[in-house]
Amino acid sequence: MFDPKTLLDRGRAFVRTRQPEEACDMFAQAVAEARFLHHPGVLTEALMALGGTEGSLRHPATAVDCYREAAVVAEHSDQPVHQAEALMEIAEILLQQEKRDEAAGVCDQLLAVAQKAADDAPLPRARALCMLARIQENIASPEELVLMWQAAASLLESAGKLERAAECKAQLAFLLGQ
Repeated sequence: MFDPKTLLDRGRAFVRTRQPEEACDMFAQAVAEARFLHHPGVLTEALMALGGTEGSLRHPATAVDCYREAAVVAEHSDQPVHQAEALMEIAEILLQQEKRDEAAGVCDQLLAVAQKAADDAPLPRARALCMLARIQENIASPEELVLMWQAAASLLESAGKLERAAECKAQLAFLLGQ
């Protein structure tokens, strides 16, 4: 039996040395050990790391599976910020695969989770709003899009992410014809 945190550290070392297959092996072992030891926080972390590495290896279905499990574990162990991070990763992958309806559903779920986390999760809420605006740019009314971009910009400004807030404001200016 190995310590899952040590396995995570080894996996991260493999990521830094650009050895993603070895990193996947370490992260998968960390997942197994964290499950066995009933450590939900470490399990969430290991699943997120495994999902990220699988995504970098161009295994989007496996990455989504890892992130979905991480979201469920985080939800059951009352970790809304980690749940939001996992959902955001799922939505990003689905959007890259042009699965807009599925990505929009995940964004709706993400917004609900981020609302529960309130002050702890302004960035996931902002990212979800930006993603929803991108997903719905050809569907939603201009007024709805303006509201999404304004809310995202406000959340990003409150979190001190001024460059990202400026990107949202640029989208607003484009929508408003300015």
